[in-house]
Amino acid sequence: MTSAPVLLPSALASALVSALASARVSAHVGVQRSLRVAVGLTAGKAGKASEGGRVAGLGLVAAAALAALAMTLISRPAVAATVQDAQDAANQHTRAELDAKRAAVQKAYDEKIKECRTRFVVTGCLEEAHAWRIEALRPIQAQEIEVNALERRQRAAAQRERVMAKDQEAREGREARDGTSGHSAPAVKASARAASAAVLPPSRQPRANPESHQKQLEREQQAAERKAAERRQAAAVRAAKQQELQRSAKAQADKHAAKPADPKKPAPAHLPTPAASDIQALPGR
Repeated sequence: MTSAPVLLPSALASALVSALASARVSAHVGVQRSLRVAVGLTAGKAGKASEGGRVAGLGLVAAAALAALAMTLISRPAVAATVQDAQDAANQHTRAELDAKRAAVQKAYDEKIKECRTRFVVTGCLEEAHAWRIEALRPIQAQEIEVNALERRQRAAAQRERVMAKDQEAREGREARDGTSGHSAPAVKASARAASAAVLPPSRQPRANPESHQKQLEREQQAAERKAAERRQAAAVRAAKQQELQRSAKAQADKHAAKPADPKKPAPAHLPTPAASDIQALPGR
């Protein structure tokens, strides 16, 4: 009896790679690379064995291919999640350091204000303390702006990944539907797509260029955050000036209240108190 021909490992590799390519699994290019590596490692050993060994080698090749496929599919989301977690942790650590620096500057500023109130000339000391605080906070504010910009870029990249993944899923779904209904007329499919697109509201219409739309959203978000940062900085400057004016007014009031009387100024004259006889000598009404 003539035994059935057995495929060589290289032929099986080509068949599996072609199957993956024909299935259009473009989102998992790493799967095909892993598959080629696994098949290449096993093909050399399986080709030198007996016919039964070749069959066992083919089973090992298939198992290696499936293992590579599973590991790639599982590891890609895990790696993406790990990178996102690492970015979030780094941003939180940076913000914690900036908060600590800001608290240290505020503590030193409060100590300077407390020392200024013990001096005879208060206004000049308060102005110097306020100027020092502004200069000390300037690099901290610049670092905060950089952290905000970094987080915006990270959020934009994550949003682009989500949009690309959704577009890929939609494309694969359309290709799968087109493959199952390949016998239908092209005109009928075109009219059905036009009708479904017309039913969608304007907010659900597909975007012609998702990348340009995402860039526009990023520019608008960056402009809004810059304006918000400018408003916060202006409000902080106004509040600091108001506090400085209040402290200066209070210091002037305390200074005038504690000022001693002028010794050269004569005391006010007091009228003499009339005696009882003088009061009786007054003419009656």
